[in-house]
Amino acid sequence: MSTSYTPQYAMMHGTNAYTVEVPIGNSDALHALEYGFIGNAQFVINNKDRMFWNMLERFRRGVENIDSPDIRKYYVNQKDEPGAEADIFRPQDNENHNFFPEYY
Repeated sequence: MSTSYTPQYAMMHGTNAYTVEVPIGNSDALHALEYGFIGNAQFVINNKDRMFWNMLERFRRGVENIDSPDIRKYYVNQKDEPGAEADIFRPQDNENHNFFPEYY
């Protein structure tokens, strides 16, 4: 995943972002978007302190250039096998032996 994916780019700037994709422009799709916005707002209201601390932790890891190997177990292949293909999707063979670049 790259920073060109809008929700990920927005999160780097401290916002809560998500994507709602609807198959067609009809009233059901409109209601799906409405419920998405309402649900997102309710989640933020209920979890704002936890979200703030998570954001600070994400920034700390970025400043300290931490690439935790714990994330690799969440990568799966088409058979939903945990950790599969993590080395392909999260290579650590660049100049700093880290998945992340030296700077953003």
